[in-house]
Amino acid sequence: MTVHLAKNGWKAEETELLAQAAQKAHEQGTSLRSVFEDIGMQLGRKPNSVRNYYYMKLRENEDFSLRRAAPFVLFEEGEVEALVRQVILAQSRGQSVRSCVLALSGGDKTAMLRYQNKYRSVLRKRPEMIRRICDELQGEGVPCVNPLQTRESSVQSVVFYDPQSRQALDRLKVQTDLMQMQLEDLQSAARATVLLCKEFLGLLPEERQGNLNAFCHALTGHVAVLENAAN
Repeated sequence: MTVHLAKNGWKAEETELLAQAAQKAHEQGTSLRSVFEDIGMQLGRKPNSVRNYYYMKLRENEDFSLRRAAPFVLFEEGEVEALVRQVILAQSRGQSVRSCVLALSGGDKTAMLRYQNKYRSVLRKRPEMIRRICDELQGEGVPCVNPLQTRESSVQSVVFYDPQSRQALDRLKVQTDLMQMQLEDLQSAARATVLLCKEFLGLLPEERQGNLNAFCHALTGHVAVLENAAN
């Protein structure tokens, strides 16, 4: 649906529409150019005008396109178990942890990261919960793969008969899963950083100079995300 608003100056509704569209683009790793074109079409403005306004707002506030984070809410025990159960079932179907929690969050990146971090915490600190839920699923006749164990039958036999070997392999599998999730985070952050750089380099020379400060502010945020993903 097209939004019909006055073209002289930007109204609060227009600014909010642009901020939400830019945030969605950042989360999905899509081009801001398409945002400027889409918003320009909705508001009856030229894409260049939308782009210039976006970078002006970004210079005023580097978090312009980012909503405030939702208040921190602790997981209840039942929610943790339900989350772990869903992730185990998804992995048994060949899905990655990231794709599973993204689906559970309904595409909400903040919720997705919250789910992923909680699952990571359970892998590190509560392997007994993983084993219990797997046992419950198997008792219900639901095929599942224990993320703490390797799939090779020979290794599983060693794990079953040797508690010390089992613990060592559990730790190794947890480390492997965590490294895989870290790699996915790094890949996502790297794609977003490359996209930001490409957007800036796609500007005309005179536009780059005017948007340099905004670009540096945004790049600082992306570098911080990369650093967090690498740690």
